[in-house]
Amino acid sequence: MVIRMMKKVMNRGLESYNVNFIQSNSGEPMYHVCFGGMAFSYLVALPHELRHIEHEKHAKEHQNNTPPSNLPPTNS
Repeated sequence: MVIRMMKKVMNRGLESYNVNFIQSNSGEPMYHVCFGGMAFSYLVALPHELRHIEHEKHAKEHQNNTPPSNLPPTNS
């Protein structure tokens, strides 16, 4: 019953969108596609970016915690 009601609401919304934007030859659907694509790509890339930031933070913490070496640098 809930799924049937959700389908009915979605169909009404799509029909309304079709009448308001598609049938009226409006240019707004292009904006909807562009901004929707940007938001989607941001959400897809977000986990990768968060892992990258955490890795940088982790590397910086370990870099700051290494004891200083008293040995002079060697030329190999």
